[in-house]
Amino acid sequence: MKRHSQSSTFACDSGRTGLLACGLALLWLTSGWAGAEEPAPAAGPATGTVDFSGVWKLDLARSRSPEFNEILAFQGINRLFRGIANRTVVTQTLRQEAFDVLHVEIKSAFITRRETQYLDGRETTTTNLQGQAMLNVSTWTDGGAAIVTKAKTQNAEGTPALLIITRELGDEPDTMYLDMELQIQGRTPIKARRVFIRAPGQ
Repeated sequence: MKRHSQSSTFACDSGRTGLLACGLALLWLTSGWAGAEEPAPAAGPATGTVDFSGVWKLDLARSRSPEFNEILAFQGINRLFRGIANRTVVTQTLRQEAFDVLHVEIKSAFITRRETQYLDGRETTTTNLQGQAMLNVSTWTDGGAAIVTKAKTQNAEGTPALLIITRELGDEPDTMYLDMELQIQGRTPIKARRVFIRAPGQ
């Protein structure tokens, strides 16, 4: 299977706070951590049945949890910036091409990030907060109701982990969930949910 490197762009405020916020964005603003530089034939076993296109705003009150803080801490984010992550309003603008490609624009007070996420099961590479290479794979679930991204990562001490991110529409109208599960060998998986609400008129 051919591998591709991450294709995304960032625009950050200058200064220490803005740069650290960009690092935070790689985790807590994640849309799957998967991108590619060129198209390739679809290889995934399943296709989608839903369209995530639209503008989605993070529901801060419903997205805070001790488990989310644990995931940030594993990535080396200190208490101060974990607090910032839990107080920052985030908007995701999604544009889906059929069921093969998802274009994502993520905005907050600190960053604008754009990426293209391919959903056919190809392997892509990007970097984690320590600058180490991560391998990512994104596919539709069986039945096509959700997108699952699996990212192999590690912390600053070299402890390996698998981060699984599932994007799906919620039971409530105009609600989208980003479910995160961090699997570390020998430990109980850490699970957290980020809740997004569709902007009016979308």
